[in-house]
Amino acid sequence: MTSFDEASHRPLAVVIGGTGLLGGHLCQTLLKQGWSVRSLSRSGSAPLSTPLSAEELEMIDFQPVNILDEEALYIACEGADALYHLAGRVSRHPKDSGALHQLHIQGTNNFLSVSARREIGLLLYLSTSGVSGVSKRSLEADEETPYARELIADWAYYQSKLFAEEEVLRACERGLPVKIARPSLLLGPGDPTGQSHEDLLLFLSGQLKAVPPGGLNAVDVRDVASFLPILMERGEVGIGYMIGGTNLSARSLINQIAQITDRPPPLLDLPLKATKRAMGPLKWLSSIPMFGGIDPQTFEMACHYWYINNERAISLGFTPRPLSDTLLAALRDLKRRGFYHD
Repeated sequence: MTSFDEASHRPLAVVIGGTGLLGGHLCQTLLKQGWSVRSLSRSGSAPLSTPLSAEELEMIDFQPVNILDEEALYIACEGADALYHLAGRVSRHPKDSGALHQLHIQGTNNFLSVSARREIGLLLYLSTSGVSGVSKRSLEADEETPYARELIADWAYYQSKLFAEEEVLRACERGLPVKIARPSLLLGPGDPTGQSHEDLLLFLSGQLKAVPPGGLNAVDVRDVASFLPILMERGEVGIGYMIGGTNLSARSLINQIAQITDRPPPLLDLPLKATKRAMGPLKWLSSIPMFGGIDPQTFEMACHYWYINNERAISLGFTPRPLSDTLLAALRDLKRRGFYHD
């Protein structure tokens, strides 16, 4: 890793989306490695929950920037030696489709344009494993797996991230040296809004009445933050690196959370064949408050498999910790901040 003893000689890393769950941990990692850090976000202020110490917060240059404003982004990236694009928004509501596409696609194009204009040599774009790592069967996706275009066509978040990643790949073909990270479900302490742990909180709130038949991959946000600078330096341009931890069924995840929080898990498991035959009625039924009040898109996504193969990331130095450690740290943090109670 690059390391400089004197602050005046430190290289500058700019993190777009530096106040989010991953952004906060990445800023901390970069500081420890000897970088000067500039965090760009709409608010321009440190998040209410952050892994950063008071001293570390003082060391970061927080600036308010709307990524949809290319000129403002260009000014904010002055002097950058490395640029990380982590900005994004997660939503499963159809009404947010237009906003998601604008933010992810136009925002990414602005990142690419500014990177080229500033001639920044170290670039990283944060995608998601879900652009290809989702299936109706329990298959593991890797970097060669085609995009899951048909499956995610109605899921605006993943579709917009797919289109944004395609813009990045076109820029790579033009010679822009962008590294692409595709993390799976990010879990861990320091979630500013609790949004990244929404599915865990569904169970903790008592809304989950039955366990869907799908599976997922979860990874510790701290491990991803530690790996991104490695990927920036060692990764291949234009490769969408799958970054994940444990592949596990939804039932296994729920049982682990139940054990940690000393709560009884739901007794009912929805059969896979039944959900395939009756997806429409089941989505409607699950949206009724007495049956959980879960939005239809969340239910549908939970009936798929989000398994990935992370061997390529591991070959570069990625080291995921046990999921039990991640869940324990995340749940303690969420409880401390009032997202759920005993």
